[in-house]
Amino acid sequence: MKIEKQIYDLDDQIAKKVEQAERTKTEIAILSTKLNNELIESDKMLTEFSKLKKSKELKEIRLKNKITYLEVLSKYKEEVKKLKYENTLTIKQIKAIKHSEKDSQDYLNLLKIRERRIKKTI
Repeated sequence: MKIEKQIYDLDDQIAKKVEQAERTKTEIAILSTKLNNELIESDKMLTEFSKLKKSKELKEIRLKNKITYLEVLSKYKEEVKKLKYENTLTIKQIKAIKHSEKDSQDYLNLLKIRERRIKKTI
C-alpha cells in the first residue's frame, strides 16, 4: 500500500507539473503573440519614421536645389545684363567708328572738291 501511495503521489505530482507546464506553455504563447504584435507595431513605426525621414530629406534636397537654382539664375541674369551692356557699348563704338569714317570720308570728299576748285581757278 505504501508503494501504491507513493506511485499515486508521484502520479499526482506529475499531473500537477504537466498542468503547470501547460499553463506556462499557454502564458508563453500569449506573451509570444504580444511580443510579435509589438514587433509588428515597431516595424510599422520604423517604416513610417523612415518615410517621414526620407520625406524630410527630400524636402531639404528640394530646398537646396531651389536655392542653387535661384543662385544660378541670379548669376545668369547678371551675366546677361553684363553681356547686354557690353554689346550695347560695342554697338555704340561701331556706330561711332562708322560715323567717324563717314565724317572722315565726307571730309576727304570736301578736300577733293576744294582741291578741284583750286585747280580750276588756277
